[in-house]
Amino acid sequence: MTDITKCAALAACINELRLIPRATLVAYLFFAGKVGLWYMALLDPSGAQMAFASLVAGLFPIVIGLYGGAIKIGANSK
Repeated sequence: MTDITKCAALAACINELRLIPRATLVAYLFFAGKVGLWYMALLDPSGAQMAFASLVAGLFPIVIGLYGGAIKIGANSK
């Protein structure tokens, strides 16, 4: 088996198991949880801190759309 076919087999396995979207979803959920806890611990949040927390919360539909396949990115997107 050549190096190119090994790489192609690995890429097909990663694609079939959907590892990248799942890792992105887990990382986002972890990050959003940390931001939520940080924001709730603030005594007097400023406008910039409120905007940051709102931005992180507003990204959730985009991340879910990427995970679910509703949003296509790349050369084969139509």
